[in-house]
Amino acid sequence: MEPHVQAFWRLVEENGFESLPPGRRVANTEYGYAGLLDLDCLRLDSELIGMTSGCIIDAKTYGNDLAKMGGYWDWARQLAAYAHGLGSPANVRLGNMVFSTAHPGEAKMIWWDGKESEAWDQFLACLTLWQAEEDYHWEAKP
Repeated sequence: MEPHVQAFWRLVEENGFESLPPGRRVANTEYGYAGLLDLDCLRLDSELIGMTSGCIIDAKTYGNDLAKMGGYWDWARQLAAYAHGLGSPANVRLGNMVFSTAHPGEAKMIWWDGKESEAWDQFLACLTLWQAEEDYHWEAKP
């Protein structure tokens, strides 16, 4: 486990994460879904010296070469759902911390910059399909 812990802290330092509250539950009462967020954090934005921006981070494992890993759209959809569940879809960066199971200690960040809106649209399509298949009828709550 130690190599993965070291890789985690390396990614924290490399990405300028300032605050790392523990995971928390996220729920969206408008669309009727919930999940457990791994990390939400503040990140020192080097382009806006001294300014911070929010991040929503989910940890993933991958068993092959991380250099070739570009992420999966279902990861982006999950992060977009968390952002909307927190009520801040436009004010955060979405990213995955990916840890190699083939090479413990190797890890990388995948950012979904510019793809947030598409990921949200895809999530809503998947949610609609799931609700139809499960005969799940959600009534939006104010």
